[in-house]
Amino acid sequence: MALEKQLKLRKVEFIFTDDKVNPIAHCEYDMNIVEDGKVIARQKHRESKAVGEMRQMLSSAKEFVDPRIAELEAQT
Repeated sequence: MALEKQLKLRKVEFIFTDDKVNPIAHCEYDMNIVEDGKVIARQKHRESKAVGEMRQMLSSAKEFVDPRIAELEAQT
């Protein structure tokens, strides 16, 4: 009976003010508690991070889904 906590990044928001990127970005992710390969609890979490940290998270992602393709797949 092994418990594991997984974070799955869902959304990233960059804020622009006067054509400049704000140094703080917002991210939203699911926090899953997994027991023996099965999700037993799920909670949405939102926090702010520096843009540099957000870039590192995005570059280390295991998979990238183009939102345009995901939207087309959802419509079919």
